[in-house]
Amino acid sequence: MPQSFPYHRTIGAVLCAVVLAASAAAIFYKLTAEPLQDYDEATYTEVVHEALVSHEYFSFTYGGVDYFKKPPLMFWAMLASESILGETLFAERLPFALAALVLIATVMLLVYEVSDDSWAAALGGAVLATTTPFLMTAREVRFDAAVALFITLAFYCALRALTNSRWWILFGIAVGFAVLAKSVIAVFAVIAALVLVALTRRAAVFKDKNLYWGVFGGLLVALPWHLHEWATFGNQFWRSYLGEEVFLRTQENLFWTVTITNADYVHFAQLFIWPWLAVFCIAIISTVMVWKWVRPQNRIAVLASFLTIVAMGAVFFISKTKAPTYVIPMYPFMAIAIALSFASFTNKYAYLCAAAVGVALVVLAAQFATYNAYYYNPYFSVVVDMARDEYAIGKTIQSLPKQEPVYVYDDNNLGTVMYYAQHFPLIGFSATSTPAVGSYIIVETLSVPQFAKAFPMLSTEIEYQGPQVTLFKTLSED
Repeated sequence: MPQSFPYHRTIGAVLCAVVLAASAAAIFYKLTAEPLQDYDEATYTEVVHEALVSHEYFSFTYGGVDYFKKPPLMFWAMLASESILGETLFAERLPFALAALVLIATVMLLVYEVSDDSWAAALGGAVLATTTPFLMTAREVRFDAAVALFITLAFYCALRALTNSRWWILFGIAVGFAVLAKSVIAVFAVIAALVLVALTRRAAVFKDKNLYWGVFGGLLVALPWHLHEWATFGNQFWRSYLGEEVFLRTQENLFWTVTITNADYVHFAQLFIWPWLAVFCIAIISTVMVWKWVRPQNRIAVLASFLTIVAMGAVFFISKTKAPTYVIPMYPFMAIAIALSFASFTNKYAYLCAAAVGVALVVLAAQFATYNAYYYNPYFSVVVDMARDEYAIGKTIQSLPKQEPVYVYDDNNLGTVMYYAQHFPLIGFSATSTPAVGSYIIVETLSVPQFAKAFPMLSTEIEYQGPQVTLFKTLSED
């Protein structure tokens, strides 16, 4: 790593500050511009809303039914945010945006710790911030960036523990918080640490008392809530929390509305992890090619990052339930590997040329990432159209008495309607149903012709029609 040219460290520190400020601007820009989306956003926000109403902050519900699908850490963060700022869209998304921003800072800190190069640290943060799926997730109510933060923090602590074993205590605590953020996904923090131990041949670590103090610290963080739920609900809690949410996801696709394959994963990566996927591959290959000339700590961290990504990919590819957000924890390790490969340049002129290429790539990636993260890309704009339609419909039926039925025709994906309407439940509509006069029926806009053909005698008028969802009101035949 060349340090010979003037003000190298000062310029690097400025670059890190610029990356962090730009990342904050990108994450918080128009954070509240679009409504909550189906699945995670609307569901998690409804869970927190019900907790605020019931004042029950340990055992959560969704639609009045016990909810065991996710651990509580980010629900607690949302509760704290909304208690201070009110039940607003900004307060709901704020904890996740902050977690993503801290994750970017953690990547920069880790790269600097390994390489002693602030330029490389700035590059690592910039790579992560301009990775399209990460930036999108950072602006939404989803747990993936939060668990990625604690996995990366644990990896950082494990790296520090190689020279000071007391860091194993903080490693265990970070793993505990990862468990509270997104359950068994925390195992990747342990895998990353095991890879480091194997690569550095530090088997003696298993005799280190600080490691076991770390295990104790992790259990102290993660265990109380799990024991509370077990004591309250018995084995029903474990059947849902682990049986359905972990085991069944590996055995069958739980997303009934969509089927994602491994080919879709690859296609998504080719489309949206640009240009960093290609740069990552080049970084790994180049590090291997010049292995003898790379600083030992750099190459160990690069290889550990690569092998952790491989482990994650193997698990996610094997699992039957797939989603692009599942692989978010891979991206910090990708950014770390790219940045440390850059830091391996020892010739001053090659280093400066690589820095210039890095800046150009960051600028291009930033344009691409914001184009997608702000939903300008038609590939993603359909999601926003759906959320806007459901928001409008939810607000339309919000004033209805709770006992007034609201029917749904051929659609199970209406969490946003339920949150904004605060109207439970929505009743499935079939050929045997006879909605009362004055009741409402929700139909996907593309299914309106099919709906009209199936029920020609049903008199309705359109209350709201958007590109994705339509709301009908039933009328008297007179």
